[in-house]
Amino acid sequence: MKERFEDYIKVTLKSIGEGERQEKYRQKMLDTLVDYAQECKIKGMDNSELIYTTSIEKLGDILEKYTEMEERKEENIKKIKKIGISFIIGLVVILSTILAYIIVSAVTKSWDKTWLILVGGVFATIITATIFISISFVKKQQWIPIRIFAAVDIALIFTLVFLCFIMLTDTPKSFVLFIIMTIMISGVDTAIAYGINSKTRLIDLIVFIQTATALEYVMLGILKMVSWHPYWIIPVVGAFINMVIVSIVLYMKYKNKKEKQ
Repeated sequence: MKERFEDYIKVTLKSIGEGERQEKYRQKMLDTLVDYAQECKIKGMDNSELIYTTSIEKLGDILEKYTEMEERKEENIKKIKKIGISFIIGLVVILSTILAYIIVSAVTKSWDKTWLILVGGVFATIITATIFISISFVKKQQWIPIRIFAAVDIALIFTLVFLCFIMLTDTPKSFVLFIIMTIMISGVDTAIAYGINSKTRLIDLIVFIQTATALEYVMLGILKMVSWHPYWIIPVVGAFINMVIVSIVLYMKYKNKKEKQ
């Protein structure tokens, strides 16, 4: 019986080539077949041909299993390489940032301001990491983490710009950058929602329009670019636009439903 199993494995796995890894796999499959045959005998099966066919069927497609095993191994190797590359890039960015901080600080003697270089390096590392991670989520079509990462990246960029404004310039009311940031986050999230054809894309659009118009009104008022009255009409216009959009969507759904009937 064992000799028949050896012949079967030799013929079936002929295409995988020779080598230590291939030989270990062949031996593993042979041992498994021998165990299956022994189990059949314990159960009272005495027909050698039936034992042989039953064991082979129970083992399954060993060539396909080997192919899948090799593919998984290659995928794991690629993942390890990506992690290694990401680690090296991150390390280079961190070391370059520290070096730039020391050099610039020593030359300019502006230690109270050059710490922004360190903050920028940390933010750049985080943003780079989220981009690499997002690529894997795109392949898996997992969109929630991507939307979260997009918001985080935008927040980091605006925070860095804000810190630069307050530390390097005398620009008043720099905090309005965070109002712009909120509008940007909502807009990008809405764009992603439509890009992935999200079920909540209409709600996202309505929230974005209302948020953008309301915050735009607040920002313009704070900067005294417009008077508070009568420009309170800006968010009202946003609400009106949303009502028009919802009305059109409801009408189109009603029209399509009527045509199907």
